[in-house]
Amino acid sequence: MGKPVRRLAREVGRVLLDDLARLENLPISTLLAFAPRERVEVWSRLGILPRSAMYEVFEAMHMTTVGSCSDWHTLARQDLRTALAYCYSTLFASSLGAEMLFGIPEPCEVELGAGVGAFQQDYVNVLIHGHSPIMAEKVVEKAALPEMQTMAREAGARGIQLYGMCCTGNELLNRYGIPPVTNILGVEMALATGAVDALVIDMQCAVPGLQAVAECFGTALITTCASNRFPGDTHLGWTAEDIDARAREVISVAVEVYRRRDRSRVRVPTAPALAVVGWSVESILRTFALDGKVQTGRAELWRSIRDGKIKGIVSIAGCNSPKVPYENSHVTIARMMVEWGALVLTTGCASYAILNAGLASREAAELNHGGLREVCRNYGIPPVLALGACTDNACIVRLYIELAEEAGLPLYRMPFCHSGPEPGSEKNVGQGVHFLCHGITVHRGFPGGIPVPIPRPAADARYPDDLTLEVTEVARFFAKDAVQVLGARIINEPYPKLAAKAIQLHLHRQRRGW
Repeated sequence: MGKPVRRLAREVGRVLLDDLARLENLPISTLLAFAPRERVEVWSRLGILPRSAMYEVFEAMHMTTVGSCSDWHTLARQDLRTALAYCYSTLFASSLGAEMLFGIPEPCEVELGAGVGAFQQDYVNVLIHGHSPIMAEKVVEKAALPEMQTMAREAGARGIQLYGMCCTGNELLNRYGIPPVTNILGVEMALATGAVDALVIDMQCAVPGLQAVAECFGTALITTCASNRFPGDTHLGWTAEDIDARAREVISVAVEVYRRRDRSRVRVPTAPALAVVGWSVESILRTFALDGKVQTGRAELWRSIRDGKIKGIVSIAGCNSPKVPYENSHVTIARMMVEWGALVLTTGCASYAILNAGLASREAAELNHGGLREVCRNYGIPPVLALGACTDNACIVRLYIELAEEAGLPLYRMPFCHSGPEPGSEKNVGQGVHFLCHGITVHRGFPGGIPVPIPRPAADARYPDDLTLEVTEVARFFAKDAVQVLGARIINEPYPKLAAKAIQLHLHRQRRGW
């Protein structure tokens, strides 16, 4: 108490960095600070308390290279251990760090362009993509400067307009209302409008052929991170000393591209949508509080769940897969959960699909004809709350923990479920497993990272859904036996309508167990 802010910031930063790269056999500090005691005891008993993300990933790679571990029990434990490290030493660190540096988002209503319809043809359009908000924040800062706006007007534009995609886009939407355009699989469609003057990428989630598409439609592809380069890109790497100058350079490049833009090739569809965005753990709980206090809001939200007005909470997150119809799984599951009466949380690429479908508007509550609609009307919220980037899955975990504490129940007994309808990357699998470790049942769509069990009617079945699973031992563990040790399991269901029904059945059973 009473420490200067800069000193406190250094100390917190050191804790987060140690959690990221600790080699000593000590648990992660953020895990001990935030995880429920019941879960820590379970993880300790199973021997899956992680040291750090760096250590556990290194160990996992070592165990799975040629001539190493072939015991699936040992590999499964390392998978669980690595998922917990991913949760507490990367997601928690990134989410908490962003909130400390750039502020905690607060709700506001914004008008979206429902995807590429957001682009304004008479502006210098800069599309910001990536997963590290540091450069993105600087570009936002510099784009607002009068001299930068003057430069754009001198080039014939009305000004500079920023847009977001992937995780950085979610961060910018939540903090500044900057229009979100698309997720990982839609970036080529965004460039094909001919309206993007610069695509600024830091790290991760960029498809390999982007430079060719950018050249076709007159977009400058600007990279700012050495780990995410493209042949022929405009690379503007930065350090703490020159980041301001580099951010100005980003705007300058975009303005010059606008000056040469072939306006005859610009095609921007019109499809407006509304959304209430800017949700965080604190803002959600304050919204439910009559006196504005987080503790009161926690009690009110739990009361709505306990009394059945909200039948449960489903978090929908993760990437897109090119192997299924684009965004169909995310939107179908979210809509069906709202119609049934569950509150939906979303982050990352999944949130773009759900936002652009209009499900994060207050009007979307009319899809439900029961308690959820009443709750949404009373508190002025939409039935889907977008919490930001993939890293903000940490916020979902925090909210689940808060509500379980309010209920006085362990997490595995709460009516929660996490859904990754289109697991398209390793991150998607990792986030699912860390929810599983917390005792939260997980739905995985197609293509799943775990072998799909084949259900057969049990020989001694008393009910139609008494099934036996013909599967590998690994698949059996995650689909069934994990309940015995973690209190939750993975539901593999590729068809979104069936997945929504399976999630509803799970939430119903959770409530019956009280």
